[in-house]
Amino acid sequence: MRNIVKLVGHQRMIEGKHGPFVYNHHDHYVGMALELYGEYSEHEFELFKQLLKPTDHVIEVGANIGSHTVPLGKYLSEGMVHAFEPQPVVFQNLCANLSINSLENVLAWPYAVGAEHGSIIVPGIDYGRPGNFGAVSLKEEGDGFNVTLIPLDAYAHDFDVALIKADVEGMEKHVLDGGKRVIERCRPILYLENDRVEKSKDLIEACWALNYRLYWHIVRLYNPDNYFGNSDNIYQNTAAFNMLCIPKE
Repeated sequence: MRNIVKLVGHQRMIEGKHGPFVYNHHDHYVGMALELYGEYSEHEFELFKQLLKPTDHVIEVGANIGSHTVPLGKYLSEGMVHAFEPQPVVFQNLCANLSINSLENVLAWPYAVGAEHGSIIVPGIDYGRPGNFGAVSLKEEGDGFNVTLIPLDAYAHDFDVALIKADVEGMEKHVLDGGKRVIERCRPILYLENDRVEKSKDLIEACWALNYRLYWHIVRLYNPDNYFGNSDNIYQNTAAFNMLCIPKE
């Protein structure tokens, strides 16, 4: 049974499949999924459990409020999640969810991840109005918040990485470009969103150049077997288009 706690403003809290979550009631995708179903894109997490050992380290680029970060952190009981989320307001929710789930094996960073060191702009968002706050694209100029941009090679140089997960609204290739040394050294599994038609070819060819085999993983947002047993499908046939990339060796 759903037990929604109304916090200040648009913030709500609910006990979901993987623990308590603070979320924005106006977020039509992640927030609404947690509120109505107690989970978000659960089939992605089910895949990760098949690929990972509890001792592994995972890098999650574009962690949002932690709908996958939290269950990954709990599953990797002897490992670690390194989570990046550049939207300041969304990052606050991510940290709240890590805290209320007592996840000390997750390191959260308010940075964007790209091909090189620098800065990038998070556009101004009205989080008090309905929207899809996980679909915010960063930009090189204009109004908004300047956030730090780092390459993965500068971050993940002293530990082994089993999985790199990137959901960054078209910047996935930039994440790979800035992590080539990590990818060459660790040969991690890559799980990349690929739903931008105009950028799909370049992303696929970048993965081929890194000597990976690619498989589509297309996940419907509505799970009929959801945690709350809710039969009301607000997403209809909407699906997430991702690539599972396995080292050829």
